Amino acid sequence: MNTPLMIDTYLPPIENNPGISHPAKIIASDGKTYFLKGNMSKDNDNNKLFHMDAALAQEALSYRIANFFNIPTPQIVYIKITEDDLVNFPKLRFFHNFQKPGLYLASENTGSSELNKEFRQYYNFYSFGFPGNYFHGFLSRIQNKEDISKIIYFDILIANIDRYKNPGNLIFKDVGDGNIMLAIDFGYSFFGPYWSAHEYYSYIKKEELLHHNYPNGLATSWPQFILQQMNLLGHQSSNSIFDALSKFIVFKENPFLKSNHRAHELSNNILTKLINEIPNEWFVQGEYQKNMYLQFISSQIKLIPSIIDYLVSAKNLNNSNGGKLKWETGKHIISL
Repeated sequence: MNTPLMIDTYLPPIENNPGISHPAKIIASDGKTYFLKGNMSKDNDNNKLFHMDAALAQEALSYRIANFFNIPTPQIVYIKITEDDLVNFPKLRFFHNFQKPGLYLASENTGSSELNKEFRQYYNFYSFGFPGNYFHGFLSRIQNKEDISKIIYFDILIANIDRYKNPGNLIFKDVGDGNIMLAIDFGYSFFGPYWSAHEYYSYIKKEELLHHNYPNGLATSWPQFILQQMNLLGHQSSNSIFDALSKFIVFKENPFLKSNHRAHELSNNILTKLINEIPNEWFVQGEYQKNMYLQFISSQIKLIPSIIDYLVSAKNLNNSNGGKLKWETGKHIISL
């Protein structure tokens, strides 16, 4: 595990602070600015705190897998919060919900706040059914459009149920002649940030979902179930972030094939190494929980072609002609 950094300076809360965990903006002991994330959320209706007991482990694991796929994402670091920090910076406790000292996670502040604000504003209009000219114009300036299919593949792999209904999960970096899109916020991977609680799935245990079991009556197949949970099917995807981004995926060939080849290089040994780099204290059930993530990812890799084929057949990828994609594995592709 990398040596944790310390908090040097607490910065005032950012406007429209994103995320239910309300990340804190800080300057760490390395002199860089980060968004510090905890594992508590607050119900604004009754002021009750909820413990997102799997959020930190899942964020850290997903970040490492994203790096394996060369997906653009900010650097993350570990931050040690002390009791003195909570006293000297009381908003950490009372606004950002850090309830006790300990080891937490932070992502580097690399995006443009103005671009991110612009993206959220255009998306809000688009999601309410207004013409999407400005929103599509903003997206057309993305310089790394080839990463769109990689991010979608990656989100299906980790069962990220939050990306395509939350505009705060993509940020943008100005590169002069356009913008670079970065994926952030992976705490809602693996069907949500809870391990013990049933805040999202009161009718089924998380372990069942990670065994690829789904409740009767909600879907007729695993591809249908997971795509529904990710808001990628039917009316769920209309005027969504996914709907807008998928317009920029080129289907001359299978745009997910390189990611699929790369996924087959993600061996159990590599996955085990990535999982073991995460602080043990972030796992609720230790080795059992680690093995559940490993087994889910390994099985999901085998199932992703059928999941994406289902998405194509449902005509939810704008530029696809609806036919089956080719998933041949004879040609070994490494470059992403």
